[in-house]
Amino acid sequence: MKTIFNYLITGILSLHLLMFAVALQASDYYVDSNNSAANDQNTGSIQQPWKTLDKANQTLIAGDTVFIKAGSYNSYIAPVNSGTANAMITFKNYRKDKVIVSDAAFGIHLDGKSYIHVNGMYFKTLDKFIYLQNGANYNIL
Repeated sequence: MKTIFNYLITGILSLHLLMFAVALQASDYYVDSNNSAANDQNTGSIQQPWKTLDKANQTLIAGDTVFIKAGSYNSYIAPVNSGTANAMITFKNYRKDKVIVSDAAFGIHLDGKSYIHVNGMYFKTLDKFIYLQNGANYNIL
């Protein structure tokens, strides 16, 4: 019985360490279409923001957050990765900035992607607002 208890405790501790490691790896990124120095080759830091949502879509992994600065964006949210139950991928406006996704095929397209959180954005003049397919579950939109 003591051996089973030891395995159980070891398993629980390992799980907590794994969750802590994922949290440590989470990064914050920034997109700013109005910043003349913004470029998708930048690091994505607040000092060196990306230019497009496409770069964020290609880069974010579980636990990451992208803060999107004020402006109009003509590409849509379509991450290539999913988040996890304990580490969602988040697309969020920066502070109270007005972020508009417009003139695109979609506002949000999640093809089999789960644990995505989208907050603080406006969507207009789109072919489709939200398109969820192939088991896109547990998303907060």
